[in-house]
Amino acid sequence: MDTFETVKISGVRKETPTVNTLVLDKRSCRMEYGQFYMLWIPGVGEKPYACSGANEKSMEITVKHAGPFSGKLQNLKKGDLIGIRGPYGKGYFTPKGKNPCYVAGGLGIVPMISLLEGTKGKKATVILGAKTKEEIIFADRIKKTGADIRIVTDDGSAGIKAFPHQLLSGVIKEKKIDSVYCCGPEAMMREVLKIVSEKKIPAQFSLERYMKCGIGLCGSCALDPSGLLVCKDGPVFDAERIKDSEFGSYKRDSAGSKTRI
Repeated sequence: MDTFETVKISGVRKETPTVNTLVLDKRSCRMEYGQFYMLWIPGVGEKPYACSGANEKSMEITVKHAGPFSGKLQNLKKGDLIGIRGPYGKGYFTPKGKNPCYVAGGLGIVPMISLLEGTKGKKATVILGAKTKEEIIFADRIKKTGADIRIVTDDGSAGIKAFPHQLLSGVIKEKKIDSVYCCGPEAMMREVLKIVSEKKIPAQFSLERYMKCGIGLCGSCALDPSGLLVCKDGPVFDAERIKDSEFGSYKRDSAGSKTRI
């Protein structure tokens, strides 16, 4: 197992009432689109996080307060230290097609934003979903790429009152979409999987599962019946690899027990 590198937090940016971006003093980050890092807080534990931005001087991790660990992350300030190891994952986003569509729910845009910015010459469409207007993130970054952005919210406070997958079929027809990238709540992604499978459109999905090790030892992120590991074989999978799996139906908790999604 790789050892942790201790890095300093050089800045904290408030994205929404529940989401912060930590700017880490980590230089020369080399990673493929969609790979992840393990972050460690001494005495608290470690969790996997996607990178939401990187350059020759720093990297950024965007965090939503969803539990004890993420709560501790959000309380960190400029000058604090944190442990980091990675990047991990053999599965990552690979650009395909001339008219891609990005389908993001909640923080699902985080692992895809660098791909979108790195391929901004393509005629991309982004379906960006959030629970409410206040929780929309990275809309300005998306607009700067020249992408056509379609905003949906659960409560209708911004854009259209809908879930991201409910716009997908119409966008595919309107924009002649020839590839789809997706990340967000697994139930939403399962609906996207059904649509792209029916229409035979190449699609890639970034999965989030409970991880203890991040390198394929613990098996906590396995997908039945194939045994694919999200941390080692993913976190990004082509639609064909997961369409006949438990994806969208079950997930595992910290004890390894299955719970219905």
